[in-house]
This record gives sequence, structure tokens and C-alpha cells, in this order.
Amino acid sequence: MTRSGTRRKEAADVARRLLQDKVDQVAQLAELGTKVDDAEAAVEAATAALALARQDYAVQYRAAIAAGWTDDQLAEAGCSADRGGAPTKRARSRRRQPEPAETPVADSEIQELPAAG
Repeated sequence: MTRSGTRRKEAADVARRLLQDKVDQVAQLAELGTKVDDAEAAVEAATAALALARQDYAVQYRAAIAAGWTDDQLAEAGCSADRGGAPTKRARSRRRQPEPAETPVADSEIQELPAAG
């Protein structure tokens, strides 16, 4: 092989190694992207399974209440209403109640104002 042919081969080998490092980076990135996709699919499946389990639990909880069990009895048995995602009792109103006056005033302490005339 000639001197210029040797240099050309060495240059090509160096270029291939440099390119191979870049190719390896992309291959690793693609592999990790697949892992992310698999993990996301697992999360979606688990979320769907959790929603279905909560729905089934809520249905069975309501059936237990209909069969005569009380919320307290079920809670004592380790079966709380909130596991089904929907409490059986109605939520309290979130409207703010007016605050009572700091010091109550007796009717005898109220003075009438003179009529404007």
C-alpha cells in the first residue's frame, strides 16, 4: 500500500470510530426511549386497573351498606368508604357561615335614633 493509501485508510478508521461513538449515543438514546415508553404504558395500565378496582370497591361498599352494615362498623373492620374514591356521605356545604358578633348586645342596650325630620 502506498503512503497516501495508508493515510487515507487511517483517516477513514478514525472517522469511523468517531462516527461509531455518535451512533452508539443514538442507539443508547433509542433504547432508553423504549424503556420510557414501556414505563408510561405500565403507568397507564396501573391507573386503569386502580380506577376499576376503586369502582368495584365503591359498588361493594354500597352493597354492604344496603345489607345493613354501618359506616362505623365497616371502618372498624378495616373497610373505609374513601377507598372506593367516593365517600358515601354527602359533603358538607362549603359556603362560609357568617361569623357571630364578637360581643353579644342585649336588646336593652340598643338605643333608638331620633327620627329625621
